Order: sequence, then structure tokens, then C-alpha cells
Amino acid sequence: MNEALGILDGLWQVSVEGTVATPPSEPTVGECWIVASAATGEWIGEDSKLALWSESGWSFISPVQGMFVFDKSSSQFRRYDNGWNAADPASAPQGGSVIDVEARAAIGELVAALRTFGVFPPS
Repeated sequence: MNEALGILDGLWQVSVEGTVATPPSEPTVGECWIVASAATGEWIGEDSKLALWSESGWSFISPVQGMFVFDKSSSQFRRYDNGWNAADPASAPQGGSVIDVEARAAIGELVAALRTFGVFPPS
């Protein structure tokens, strides 16, 4: 297959296996990983890039601001904003005498997470 088409195929609806610093020993064609900092082996110097395995070896793609990927290892989306970020889970209100305060805090956390992922504009 044409290498450029293979890269496009790997970047269409991107999902990554996870974030690791060491290349997997037996990758499958089409696997994509986020290269963690202090990468080793064939990934040295490729920190924060997407590593895509094809029949001809590793291709490294530099992420762009606002890029989203789905991380299979954590079952959540990650967004690139000067580094890969994931939203922290919002805490649910627990009830009792402080339910209003807890509800407001939970709503604030949800709004912050939606801003992180570009659903709401930055404040």
C-alpha cells in the first residue's frame, strides 16, 4: 500500500492504544501510540508524537493544537494543547447539608472539562 495512504488511514478517526515510552515489541499494522517523554529505542526524540506502525515500520506524526484522539487504554478522549491532556472526572454531589455547594462545584468541573475539550470557548 502507498505509505501516504497508510498514514492517512491511520489518522482518520484516530484512536491510540495508549501512551508509552518504549515501542511495543510486536506491533500490529495500523497500531498508533502516543510517544511518552523520555522515549527509548526507535522512538528516541519523538516525544509527544503519534507513532503509527505500518508494513514499512514506524511513522511519526507531529500533533497539532486542538487535535483529538481516543485513548483505548483509558477509554477517554485526549486533546493536544501544548501536550496531551485528558479531562479529569467530575465529582458527583453527595447530598446532605451541602448539596448546593457540591452541585455548583460539580457543574464547575464539568464546564472546565468541556472547555478543555473545545466544547465551550476558553474563559
